[in-house]
Amino acid sequence: ANRGFHLPITLPAEAWAREGTWTGGDPSVFFVCPGINSHPECRNIYDDFKAHFGNLPHVIAGRQTTPVDDPRVRGFMDAGEYAERFRTAALMFYHSTEPRHLHYHPVEAMATGMPVVYMRGGLLERFDTGCQAGACASFAEAREKAERILAGDTGLVERIRESQKTVLAQWRPEVARQGWNAWFCRFKPGNDNMAIGAVSAVRAAGKLGKVLIGGYDNIDAIKAMLADGRVVATADQHADQQAVYGIETALKALATKTPQAKLSGVVETPVNLVTRT
Repeated sequence: ANRGFHLPITLPAEAWAREGTWTGGDPSVFFVCPGINSHPECRNIYDDFKAHFGNLPHVIAGRQTTPVDDPRVRGFMDAGEYAERFRTAALMFYHSTEPRHLHYHPVEAMATGMPVVYMRGGLLERFDTGCQAGACASFAEAREKAERILAGDTGLVERIRESQKTVLAQWRPEVARQGWNAWFCRFKPGNDNMAIGAVSAVRAAGKLGKVLIGGYDNIDAIKAMLADGRVVATADQHADQQAVYGIETALKALATKTPQAKLSGVVETPVNLVTRT
């Protein structure tokens, strides 16, 4: 059975506050690559970018724990400088082809309206359900599109920006809210310990009073939550008597000389619904 589910997320509020603010004007490629000298995979990403875009105007952001001998690497940017780059850079290049991981920054760039040129094969391609004008099958194609944008190809820019709207549509706060609400409506915890965990999750999501939670076992720890309404009900299965029920069933079978093969696979035992009193 397919037990997977999709829970949408959204961008930070400050990213949506920059929505539609892109003006361009700075003929450079904006690239984000932290930890260049700290992590071999980041170094490889940096080297690939420099090999294909190094002789184009570019700026590289991302926190660096050790210095990088490259004047184009600006490292960590404060909020003001970061917002300015999102507003003025001609384009962003996004390298990742990871099928199950997507960084925030290309979606943040799309929110401002900046055209994003990206590699096919990653999760971003799946989100882009438009014409995918910014998608590239190779670094050569990405380089060619970057050059066209830097040269002022407004037609390409607008096609990319139009396609990016399909990505943003899936990241909007209302979409995330609807997705999480739908999931919480299906939330069916098991025993009382799981119900207690569900209460914590619902509280963290700000949904107390809007999600009905129930459990079973009627343990002592659930009683306070029943009393104040955080849990609406539990089921008392009389666990302290279940061994007795089993012994009584076995004794009855012995008395009637009933072989195990003829015993029922199910023995009904009392279960009581416990609600707020």
